[in-house]
Amino acid sequence: MKLYYSATSPFARKIRIAAQILKIEKQMELVLVDVYGAQAQEFKKINPLIKIPALEMQDGAVLTNSPFIMDYVNQFGHGHLISGQGPERWQQLNMQSQADGIIEAAVLRLYESRRSPHLFDSGFDQKQKIKIQNALRYFEDHVALMKSPNDSIDWSVAEITLICALEYLDFRFSKDHFLSTLPRLREWQAKAQQNECIQKTRPA
Repeated sequence: MKLYYSATSPFARKIRIAAQILKIEKQMELVLVDVYGAQAQEFKKINPLIKIPALEMQDGAVLTNSPFIMDYVNQFGHGHLISGQGPERWQQLNMQSQADGIIEAAVLRLYESRRSPHLFDSGFDQKQKIKIQNALRYFEDHVALMKSPNDSIDWSVAEITLICALEYLDFRFSKDHFLSTLPRLREWQAKAQQNECIQKTRPA
């Protein structure tokens, strides 16, 4: 397998963490891609959207979109990251979707912040910030449903995506102090950050 990624992408980080939890990281070649540089034109042969992550599977076919890649990696590693059926499966997938939404809103804020000052849309930025706050409140209210932050080996796609979302907020928007009024979620993150797979994949 080949994972096309960037070191700062939280969507790609999800896959790298999953591979470590499933102990298949040695079977996954990491290919660093700069989608904003000269590599972009070549990379569109892999993913026409020129977005990462993208995973080249064993048969040479390519998967894009991190939830799909997570599903494949989980099956490849005979894992437990997604329950096979029943309410727990839908809970995990919904929480993954909520955490992905946090990342998506944060990425949009980042892009907006890089526009020329006279083009910056503060209203758009605020809408994305509210989305992030709403989703974080959801996790604060449902943190008891999350698996223990102390042992990543038991994590599902929900916990993996959540920690990537929280750390991305710290990485890009630390001045916003998103968790300052969310003590349960803040405690969950602090414990989760001690896991080796989190420390090994953290962007510099």
